[in-house]
Amino acid sequence: MNARLFILTVPSLVVLGLLFVHSLRAMKPVRAAAFWCTVATYGVLRGLALRFVVEHGLGGSFPYAIRDPLLTVIGVPAQEIAGWAIVAYLSWWLGARFSKHLFAQVAWACVFLGAIAWAIEAAAVAAGWWTWSVPVSRPEFLNVPAIAIVDWAFVGIDFLLPFTVLTAPGLKSQRLRWLALLAFPLHFGAHLFPSVVLDAAHWILVAVILWLAMRSETTDEPFARHDRLAWIGLSMVLGVAALVELIVARQPRLLLSQVPALAVVVQTLHPATGYVVGAVAGVIGTVIAVIPAAAAAVLTLGRRYRAWMPPLVIAVLGIGAYRLHIAGSEGQAELTRGLDAAIAARDHGDLDAARAQLAALVTEFPGSHVPAALLGEIDYRGERLDAARDDFLRAVRIKQDYVRGYRFLSVIDLRQGRLESASTFAERGLAIDAADPELNYLAAHASGRAFEASPKEPAQAQTLAAIAFEVGDAAGAADVLDRGIVLWPGERSFYPSRVNVALKAGDRDGARRVLAAWRLRFPQDAEAAHLARGLGVE
Repeated sequence: MNARLFILTVPSLVVLGLLFVHSLRAMKPVRAAAFWCTVATYGVLRGLALRFVVEHGLGGSFPYAIRDPLLTVIGVPAQEIAGWAIVAYLSWWLGARFSKHLFAQVAWACVFLGAIAWAIEAAAVAAGWWTWSVPVSRPEFLNVPAIAIVDWAFVGIDFLLPFTVLTAPGLKSQRLRWLALLAFPLHFGAHLFPSVVLDAAHWILVAVILWLAMRSETTDEPFARHDRLAWIGLSMVLGVAALVELIVARQPRLLLSQVPALAVVVQTLHPATGYVVGAVAGVIGTVIAVIPAAAAAVLTLGRRYRAWMPPLVIAVLGIGAYRLHIAGSEGQAELTRGLDAAIAARDHGDLDAARAQLAALVTEFPGSHVPAALLGEIDYRGERLDAARDDFLRAVRIKQDYVRGYRFLSVIDLRQGRLESASTFAERGLAIDAADPELNYLAAHASGRAFEASPKEPAQAQTLAAIAFEVGDAAGAADVLDRGIVLWPGERSFYPSRVNVALKAGDRDGARRVLAAWRLRFPQDAEAAHLARGLGVE
């Protein structure tokens, strides 16, 4: 059985079935049916809206790609739709356990969604199930982009907020409840504008939810008992993620990504214990595990001291958002200046100064893949292969769709005799760009398969030949160049390259044959005449 089918799809279907049964037992059937229908619709609309905003509105590449989806619905992977249904239901259920107040439930659901995002994304990215095209802005998130965590948390605002507001018995007489439907278009529409507008939209929506959570008296108790199935579903989600991190990805450190979700669960079940866990986390420096306790305190104290607590929290959020935006802008400008200085040093031949500058930028700006990638290229050209490998590993961890990085990693491992990992890196690159000829060659060579080159232009043939030569495949390089000479006989650059490959392989007769064709095609070529004298060719 396909490993992906077994590890990813089968448990998802089981959890989805458990939660569906739980919903029928624990809440009114009409509301349960409405939830599953609307969450499936939301999954499809969200996928389509995201693609439209990114590709058509911003002219960029899709921020994430699910590898080999088993089934798609109007272009949206079914696994994505099922995933949103599972996490949305679990977050609503935990929110209802946390508080009987409707908007507090939604706010708490957002906290859980962000927490569970870290656990699932860390496992999925490490296993190669999907990749992100956006950089990992916070390396302490274990190769998960910060936007991924924000993206998941906003499902509570995009979907759960309008659904609960429109279906809560206590709000049926309120016509203003229909305004909740604006949350989704306001959030996604903001992505079409500059970052100032985008940041403002995110923070305003968060502020509105917090304000309502601390001020509103609206209650909602959607779930009766029958909690066992939901607990089993939640345990399966976290358990499968942990098994993937341990067995498939073989990275035990990724288990740290489970801590925030577990902290939310503890805070939900026993608030006093949750505050102790949060305090301990703060003492030992695990800041992200403090968030559930801090969020619970804000929601609880906000209701108790509603005269001054809500505006205080909103003010702190506003100041924090402003400072983050300013710091980000200043940091980007400083990074650009540093990269310009490093490139100038490299172009002037001062590689030591360029390396020192880039190494400093790697440390100072751990969320940018560019300094690591440039440093890797300098180290590779200087034959510091181990250092270059570390540099490119850092680059692809930050920017998971960095195809050029996977090419370098595959070449380095081939040169160092690590065929299995060379094949793995090539396959990861192909998962992003299946048509890349260099990665296709590297994957074939690493696994011992035959590769028939079909370059589409002379430059591509030269690049393929150069890579083949670098990894010790002289026969492959010769084959690509011979094919290039047949396809583009008037392209002069093929001939010296082919002669050089033949000479490096000790094939002087082959070099003479290519040289004869070269001189026939370019009779006045000085380089060809010089080589002919060296090889004793008239």
